Amino acid sequence: MKMSIWIGVLAAMVLAGCEITSTSKLGTGKDIIRFQSKSPYSFQEILDGLNNDKVVEISAELKFPAHVINTEKRVPAVVIWHGSGGVGAKHRAWATYYRNLGFATLLPDSYSARGVSSTVGNQTSVSSKMMVVDAFYALEFLSKHKNIDPNKIIITGGSKGGMVAYSTAFEALRSVVIDGKTKYAAHLPLYPACFIKYSEVKLTGAPIRIFSGADDDWVGYKTCVSDAQEFSKSGYDVETIVYKGVTHGFDRHDQSLKYNAYANSFSKCKIRVTKDLVELDEVTGLDWGIRENAKKMIKQCTTQGATYGGNAEALKKTQQYIKDFLSQLFQF
Repeated sequence: MKMSIWIGVLAAMVLAGCEITSTSKLGTGKDIIRFQSKSPYSFQEILDGLNNDKVVEISAELKFPAHVINTEKRVPAVVIWHGSGGVGAKHRAWATYYRNLGFATLLPDSYSARGVSSTVGNQTSVSSKMMVVDAFYALEFLSKHKNIDPNKIIITGGSKGGMVAYSTAFEALRSVVIDGKTKYAAHLPLYPACFIKYSEVKLTGAPIRIFSGADDDWVGYKTCVSDAQEFSKSGYDVETIVYKGVTHGFDRHDQSLKYNAYANSFSKCKIRVTKDLVELDEVTGLDWGIRENAKKMIKQCTTQGATYGGNAEALKKTQQYIKDFLSQLFQF
């Protein structure tokens, strides 16, 4: 990258409140960036404002497709959010896939800054709402980057990361964290929490495509199907694609079916998120947005252990669908 271009990139990052540290020589298109975020536990804590929440510094790996390195071209970008197990091989594989489509890729780490390596078996240690706020600040950073098209930034992620990719489409949250009209151009959650009803929530209007397995005993799939139908009736562009015989984590390259004895299976839990983003348990009426309530309900409605495993056919179909969808969305 020419020095003049690099100075411009640094200036954009300063405006975004970010610190950047190059991990390699200029021109390789790979950097570790850092930006500040907050740690609200619930949707309500986001809506109440973030002024009193703990500040954390999130690190993320930013890489550009080879054809734009050392150029001044603007490219689309994708934020790839990790799930309960943290950043792993499948996230880097997705990053390679997207760079081959011409996207810059950002892989954030929501856990290290909060002193956690995994939330498997302890989902309250770092809530998905903390990660949602991280995702909005990541969007703000990317939208100010000289080499990224601010109107073509999308978000994806699997499982807990899928919840982040889904929840960042909620307009009430976006408008609290983001100044102005900046929003994600599309949301592509993989096997998110499909035991939660979101259909009362106002969305940003960006298209949403949810990918789930019919044999997912970790988070289920049926509520994502019914939510998509309800959102569509309200005029939103939301679809859920379900693969028969497919489990949680179908994008893993390890094709063997595995059993995680420490995982909480949420498939029997029933939560409804109201238009005001209150997370109500449909059986007890308790608010899951209160940490102690969530701990209590996890003990009551979850079971211990869940299956997961890669499925090459489902992954291939998903990647082809995403390629066709983005080609049409961005007119490649």
